[in-house]
Parts: sequence; C-alpha cells; structure tokens
Amino acid sequence: MSPTLDEPAVWAHPLDLHYALKGFDGWPKLLLEVWTVDQFGRCELGGYGCCVVPTSSGMHEVKVQTWRPCGTLREQITSFFLGGVPTLKHREVISSSFDRFRLHTETAGAVSLRLCIVTKGLGRYRVTG
Repeated sequence: MSPTLDEPAVWAHPLDLHYALKGFDGWPKLLLEVWTVDQFGRCELGGYGCCVVPTSSGMHEVKVQTWRPCGTLREQITSFFLGGVPTLKHREVISSSFDRFRLHTETAGAVSLRLCIVTKGLGRYRVTG
C-alpha cells in the first residue's frame, strides 16, 4: 500500500559513507533525485534537491526543498495528457544555484533527512562545526 498525498513516504534505509581527506577543498553534498509513480503506474520525476552535509558531529535533522523543471507550455500540456515530466540533461545543475536560477522551475515538496555525522581529525584542516 502506498502513502496518500497527505502521508509521508518513509524510506528507512541507512547510507554509510566514509570520506578520507588529504586536503580540504569543498564539503560533501547530498544530491537528491526523487521519483514517483503516477496513478497509471508510470515512474516520473518528483523533483531534485541538494543539501550540504553538516560539518559537526551528531544527529542532524535536515529538510531539503525539492524542485523540478517546468518545461515549455507544449511540454506542460503533453505532460498533463500523456505523462512524462521534463528532466535535466546535466545533473550538475542540481548543486549549482547559479545554473538552477537560470531555469524555469516549480517547487516539488520537501525531503526530511536524519543524518548521524561522525567526524575525526578535521581540526587539522581548521574545520569547525
């Protein structure tokens, strides 16, 4: 049974990542690509989102706002009748706020993340949380 529009969809799957640094250039980001199943059983893009991984150790609740491209008027009409929403050709746009604001987009909801961060030895790089 899938959730209704008023219910959250829970994806309770842990991600275990380990980063080792030799130098410090930037900080990891989580890029999200959310897909949904429409009433006819077709998979469609729900939205894209991006957040920076917190720099401090501990449990963090992060809310990621998602968005999707609107497309042209013709693409919107086609999407309404036939399904298939516009998607990005280049996913680098997701993490680049400059490139994203050149696109015509619409909001697509939010994803709530619970992140447990463990850091070790970042004082060498003068990183504080």
